[in-house]
Amino acid sequence: MNKEMNLSVNSEKWTILINNEEYYSADKGIWHPDNPAKAPKGNKLWYNMGLKNVFLFNEDAEYGIKLFGRSAASHTRVKRLMFRDDDFKKLKWQQLNKEQIEKLAYFHQELSEKNLSPKCKKELLSFNNGSIYGLEVEYIKNVISVWEDEEYRGKIRQQLKKSYKEIGINRRHMDMRPCNFRYCQKRDAILLVDIEYMHLPQNMK
Repeated sequence: MNKEMNLSVNSEKWTILINNEEYYSADKGIWHPDNPAKAPKGNKLWYNMGLKNVFLFNEDAEYGIKLFGRSAASHTRVKRLMFRDDDFKKLKWQQLNKEQIEKLAYFHQELSEKNLSPKCKKELLSFNNGSIYGLEVEYIKNVISVWEDEEYRGKIRQQLKKSYKEIGINRRHMDMRPCNFRYCQKRDAILLVDIEYMHLPQNMK
């Protein structure tokens, strides 16, 4: 069973709506007094948008919603496709399919059990009658304060390499940049938050 949801956007305000709940960009670079994308006071619904993926979250919730894309080329970056007036035609092409999302959910669950990634719910999210799929992924708030410690970073890298091999994650692209990791205070652990398309086996790309 998939959890059915509705996805829409307001291209004038640069907001994303999930079941009519409106999420504003967490990118402070677009905020200025006359910008219609500026969130109302007290807003707790936000989205972070990378080159391929989107993460939507409520500040007070344990889980957020993640959408996964397959291309970071300049003309197919998710921010260029999300707000097009084409009924998500281009976005659907950029997003991962159901089988790929199921595999990423498995990776999340396995790495989470090893205390290396956020938790992920098993049930997939289905948007707009199965035209796009996503996952509910644990929302980790904290940034990293110890990442410059080379020995510590090396320890995390070795743990990930071993786990990747055990569960079948593509190890060709291990991105150890701090932006891909968060500190989870509840578990007292550094977690890989950016499990995505590049981690899929080669035969699933």
